[in-house]
Amino acid sequence: MPVMLISKILKATRANNDWSEILKKSGLNLSFRLLGKLAAYLLVFLIIKLHGPENFGKWTLSLTIFLMLEMVSNLGLKTAMVRTFSSESKEGNAFRLKAVYTKAFLLLTVSSLVFGLSLYLLAEAVGTAYNKNYLGEILQLLSFGFLPFNIIDLNSGVLRGLRKIGTHSFLENLGNPLFSVIFIGCGFLINDSFQEVFLWYLLALSALALISIFLVYKQLKGTANTGHSSSYSEILSVSIPMFFTTSMNVLDRWADILVLGFFCSEVQIAAYGLANRLSKMIIIPLQSVNSISASKFRKLYIQRDIKGLERITKSSTRLIALSSILPLLFLVLSASFVISIFNTELLIGIVALQILALSQLANIFTGSVGQLLNMTEGHKTLMQIAIVSTIINIVLNLIFIPNYGIEGAALATFCSLAFNNLFSAWVLKRRFGFSPAYIPFFK
Repeated sequence: MPVMLISKILKATRANNDWSEILKKSGLNLSFRLLGKLAAYLLVFLIIKLHGPENFGKWTLSLTIFLMLEMVSNLGLKTAMVRTFSSESKEGNAFRLKAVYTKAFLLLTVSSLVFGLSLYLLAEAVGTAYNKNYLGEILQLLSFGFLPFNIIDLNSGVLRGLRKIGTHSFLENLGNPLFSVIFIGCGFLINDSFQEVFLWYLLALSALALISIFLVYKQLKGTANTGHSSSYSEILSVSIPMFFTTSMNVLDRWADILVLGFFCSEVQIAAYGLANRLSKMIIIPLQSVNSISASKFRKLYIQRDIKGLERITKSSTRLIALSSILPLLFLVLSASFVISIFNTELLIGIVALQILALSQLANIFTGSVGQLLNMTEGHKTLMQIAIVSTIINIVLNLIFIPNYGIEGAALATFCSLAFNNLFSAWVLKRRFGFSPAYIPFFK
């Protein structure tokens, strides 16, 4: 049956130029994502082997706090740049792009400095709240990472909007883990202190940020910085609703680890952090298609081509489901084997990994629902869904974790993901008259 469905997808690809481009370019993005995931898992393996499971737990909690604040500090500008650059380049308004980028860069710089200073000043208080003394020093060091991380994110969004898939995919997926492995690995040869890991991580981010600036400069070089340009308020009017959505999604994504930090040991956090990372391999096809489909969704919506939107949405969801089901089954059935590759002390995370893997079912069978809402003026609705989903996740984590530990955190993630994706699919059905979901064996 899967062979027959794949055959149908290939036939649809040959008959549809839009979808043919998405499939071809998502293949390139998929390659970068796979390499990025391999580098990310190598980084996890490296930290566990060089510094032990307990220190990996410290890395997981510290980096989760930093990344959560970083995603909030970008003010939704990355997603706004995808929309803006996709629309402007399609409408022939190339002269505006450089001015818009310059203003977005300045906004992001100010925001990064404000958040960085705030984290530096509050780092000790955060460590005290968690009753973990090591957090203060590490978070102060990581506070210097807001600006380079946000620059990478912004430039990745710009390249994505311009449909420069290769360079976007490198920045989005491969660059960070690859540079981190190189810098942290070489840094260990110089100084084997665990604290130094975070310094080498910051140097890796800084090097990648400089490369990202060069890549965007190449695309915008020679573009006139004249004519009417969006004002700061216009840019923020698009980005702020996405900022709230992103903030809720980030809190939803990492609420489990944030709450685990209050109730569990570093080894338990490490086991859950590893399980969480491993479960993300299931949605590599979804993320790859998302990177390409965003600009397509936007283009078709502007053209009011609802039939074309339906065709690409359903085809992409079918492709995502078929290409994700095997990794899901592999993780559920081989959880013990996969975890033992990293460290046998982390086998306490087997059940959590199985639950987290099954939680991705809602993701893969509803497809790019979040992207579709974002690119079709549904970003405010998506923000409301994200708020409710986040509240559900936080409440369930607070209920389940004290009683069930890391398995409770995984169960809370399962429930919030199911709500988020299924409700988004229902909203899209109401708005456009078609369901983005793919149900096997049913047309």
